[in-house]
Amino acid sequence: KMRWVLLFTVFLHISTAVPVKSPPNKVAAPVKFSEPLILSVREKGNMGLDLVDGNEEGGVVVRGVEPNSVGERLGLQSGDVIVGINSIPVRSRDGLLARIQHAEVPFTIVKKSPLNRSPE
Repeated sequence: KMRWVLLFTVFLHISTAVPVKSPPNKVAAPVKFSEPLILSVREKGNMGLDLVDGNEEGGVVVRGVEPNSVGERLGLQSGDVIVGINSIPVRSRDGLLARIQHAEVPFTIVKKSPLNRSPE
């Protein structure tokens, strides 16, 4: 009977233990981008973009695109980097949104796309 209690205690301890993940030792590979592409925006409306500030090089990263939005019709995809509006560089999300809000239609968006984009 003593053996059974000991075995049950060991099993209980093992099954309730919380696994600990060690941090990965890999360094992320640098992302390579396409040459800049100019998109002509001919309509105002819901751009439908989830945007975040880029890195120290500037630009604004598209984190997501809503279905049936202007952004989707333009072909913007998650991972694209918007680097300019009407050939004027953008360095932040807020700056990009202000430029789009005040731009007269038609206007242009300059973007770069990751070359190693994973298929969706």
